Amino acid sequence: MTYVEKVTLKSLRGISGTVKFKPGLNIILGPNNSGKTTLLESIILPLILNHTNVRETYTYIQIYESARGSIHHAFYSLANKEARVCLTLVDSISQTHDSCAKISVSDSIESFGNIMINTANITISSESRNCNLIHTFKSNGNMTININIMGKDCHESNVKIGAIPSGIMPYNSFDTIIGHLKRQNPELVDEITISLSEGSYKLDLSIDAWNRAVVIVKHRDREASIFYSVGRGLQRAFQILFLTLVNDILLIDEIESAMHPELLRQVSSNLVKVMGSRQVIATSQSLEAATALASAAIDPDMATTDRYELFEMANECTDSLLNVPIRLIILVKEDNELKYMAYDGCDAINHIAGTRDPRLTYRIIQR
Repeated sequence: MTYVEKVTLKSLRGISGTVKFKPGLNIILGPNNSGKTTLLESIILPLILNHTNVRETYTYIQIYESARGSIHHAFYSLANKEARVCLTLVDSISQTHDSCAKISVSDSIESFGNIMINTANITISSESRNCNLIHTFKSNGNMTININIMGKDCHESNVKIGAIPSGIMPYNSFDTIIGHLKRQNPELVDEITISLSEGSYKLDLSIDAWNRAVVIVKHRDREASIFYSVGRGLQRAFQILFLTLVNDILLIDEIESAMHPELLRQVSSNLVKVMGSRQVIATSQSLEAATALASAAIDPDMATTDRYELFEMANECTDSLLNVPIRLIILVKEDNELKYMAYDGCDAINHIAGTRDPRLTYRIIQR
């Protein structure tokens, strides 16, 4: 099993701190503006630059930054002058690897006669491989992206990473994944089913009106629909499940985003069933989401968003019988420093199911 053990960020979006993770399911619970999304970004940047094929996985950085609303401003705000992120990765043979990425921002002014153009350069560079991502933004609206790969190892990959923002992935990313799985293992695609009270949903491939391959959603009693015409919650649910199948490490921002509790229960159940030895790190500010994931870790067929039902299940919880290892990370940000408390296994489940709101722990951490 390959997993992220620790990440340390310094001045990334002005935030610093160290957070430790465990194999299996990691739930990051925190209030708004506590640094949850920045924490996931701090994992993505060094993972992609140091442990993946940079050209193939660079899209995940773009998707994550564009999910903030403006890709220009999101990249520009990664660092004031310079930021650094380091992580410890444990590979499939239990060897540890420390790797870092540096983010620097510089501004310049170019003069063309009486026209002045401001230019911002954002450079994200690996500290263990000769891989640099340089984003140039000009005040006249131009944007260029240079992917400078000077070492052949930047084309190599020893970890598969998936990243899902709180929004929707662009079609060309997800359709490619489904197409690859359909060719390699069509039975696996057919196995992923989301069952709701109104019926069951599955994915398949078809051809759209422009003669391009496109993912479709098959419903038991209805004509198949183009994937991008169904509700956002159902789209995210399928993206989470399929990306779990094809990656060693999956990062999910606001797992509950756009999901009704019924769909959240189904996603939590299926996620635990397909996780296997993979690591999932999911952020949330929803007790329903944390409850659904915790109950699925005990019994995926009994996933619930009801904390009382989870409390009853937790009474018989034993770490050795959990379907997946689970860690609860309760995160706060104080004076731009990340602080957290972590609970593992049945302790994590009991903390989520406790009679007091676990979000009260925010106050304890800040004392």
